[in-house]
Amino acid sequence: MSNHFTYDYIIAGSGCAGLSLAVQLKQSGISFHKVLIIDQDIKNKNDRTWCFWTNQPINWFDEIVYKRWDKFKFKSNHIDMELHLKPYHYLLVKGLDFYTYCLNELQDDTRFEFVTDEISQIYTHGNLGIVKTKSATFQAPYVFNSALRVHDIKKNHINYVQHFKGFVIETEKDCFDADCPTFMDFSVEQYNDCRFVYVIPYSKTKALIEYTGFSRAVLSDEEYD
Repeated sequence: MSNHFTYDYIIAGSGCAGLSLAVQLKQSGISFHKVLIIDQDIKNKNDRTWCFWTNQPINWFDEIVYKRWDKFKFKSNHIDMELHLKPYHYLLVKGLDFYTYCLNELQDDTRFEFVTDEISQIYTHGNLGIVKTKSATFQAPYVFNSALRVHDIKKNHINYVQHFKGFVIETEKDCFDADCPTFMDFSVEQYNDCRFVYVIPYSKTKALIEYTGFSRAVLSDEEYD
């Protein structure tokens, strides 16, 4: 039996980009017969938190927005400002809420097929995109890739990585302004890099505290902590 399978579209990666594309494809009215969504992981964990901007009054994901803010704080050693965002809003969506919503949208549509496997290669052959895994080869006229990253490091260019680590912490007493995130706090020690901290409040006693850095290399777990 052949281990080659053909689809109209292949979505490589079922994270935010891949599942957003799949839901939008379903809702678009575009005619298609079969879409493959392939990822090495089953999306059943709250492994991400997405915060982002929008000025749209209605969005397809509105029912899973966990928090919404109209202002934030910006801090450094010399500045402590509260900024209003109108006409924009700053939104938070929890990873598991997003996965669950998208998978529920797609599960009863027989045009979408899910495969859990590790992708080893994505390339073009003739007019087809080819996706290879450990156990099979898949092809389609269109392949959308958010699973494999190719870093094009240019010689003599300054290359920095952006990296994160966050904790959700809960306090016994009120410690956070639930109506106003600290979007960037540059008052932390910079160590000759560019470093800042987010404070994303879930409530007065619970918040996501996240380090963000831009540097030539990622840090050790001890240094993040």
